[in-house]
Amino acid sequence: MLKIIINGINGKIGRVLYSIIEKCDDITVAAGIDKFIAKDLNVTQYKSLNDCKEKADVIVDFSRPDATGELLNFALERKIPLVIATTGQSPDQQSAILLASKEIPIFQASNMSLGINLLIELSKNAGRFLGTSYDIEIIEQHHNQKVDAPSGTALSIANAINDEVYAGKKFFKNGRENKNEKRKPDEIGIHAIRGGNIVGKHSVMFIGNDEIIDISHEAQSRQVFAYGALKAARFICDKAPGYYGMKDIIGKEYSVTTVFAEPSTAFISLKNASSKVISEVLDELDKGNVNIDMIAKTLNENNNSDITFTLPEKDFESSCKMLKNKGFDFSAKKGLSKITVEGLGMEHSSGIAKKVLNIFKNLNIEIYAITTSKNKITCLSDGKYEEKILKSLKEAFNI
Repeated sequence: MLKIIINGINGKIGRVLYSIIEKCDDITVAAGIDKFIAKDLNVTQYKSLNDCKEKADVIVDFSRPDATGELLNFALERKIPLVIATTGQSPDQQSAILLASKEIPIFQASNMSLGINLLIELSKNAGRFLGTSYDIEIIEQHHNQKVDAPSGTALSIANAINDEVYAGKKFFKNGRENKNEKRKPDEIGIHAIRGGNIVGKHSVMFIGNDEIIDISHEAQSRQVFAYGALKAARFICDKAPGYYGMKDIIGKEYSVTTVFAEPSTAFISLKNASSKVISEVLDELDKGNVNIDMIAKTLNENNNSDITFTLPEKDFESSCKMLKNKGFDFSAKKGLSKITVEGLGMEHSSGIAKKVLNIFKNLNIEIYAITTSKNKITCLSDGKYEEKILKSLKEAFNI
């Protein structure tokens, strides 16, 4: 039975978290901490963590940033893993959190919704694809009782895009009141809306000439944050000291989401080719409208290169004929299939490539070429084994 202390149990999300745990068979609330003691909750409550005597496996914090110091001291003294779902910490408080994570496992997220963290990943990919030719504006909307603005989630989105796509070169502009000037190309605009009982909505707009790409997420109840916090609590309770976040859960649960094949593929391998030869070959293929992929180049002992690439099987004969007429030294094979394993969480997971390669090894199937990226692994193999490979990969990754 997983025992949880809820810090901020009588806040809006704290109460939702408590009600969800009450329906779970494998989790219980050991104690609740809040400045206000509620008589309708069937759990021991304290006004301060320092008064709490109950033992617990993890603390989930949905309180306020001014409680950060007491929270860290309590968790460090008891050596209890900590889930921090509170936002608005100062730079000094954030430094203290990172320092504490060297002694205990700490999970921190500006937003516990898996959906909003998917939005962050999609926004990073959009930024990589669109480059600097699109302006970026972030709009966040929350209820009229929210104190911090812009929201911690909006800042997390902006930082993720800025750091991972633009090497931190963009700056943030919070609102535009009293700023009578043109928009600068290296800024990310962030705007806060407060009203009514809006749970939380975030939109990331990539604005170009004559088109707008709008990626948005709206939480329709606070349960999404409570369920995310429970996932974090289950995840962190047995981890080694360190600093963890939603990317680790995404990596664990969504490491591989898609496995697919592209049949009717061929490959050509040029032997001992100089840079001049490679350029000439690629130019000839371009003239023939041949799309090539999975390019692998290896420098050999003669300071020339062996280069291998794939192409559609329909272009195989004409491409081989062209290379032969030009007198190039090459080998070629058709009847192949490109097998791709893909998932947003792969960027944050280790061991995926090893698992994929072991499947080919166990099936005793040769791999002719491999290419990888943050979210994708593609292997080239004999097309007659395509169905068997796909079946084994889907079973291995529970797809």
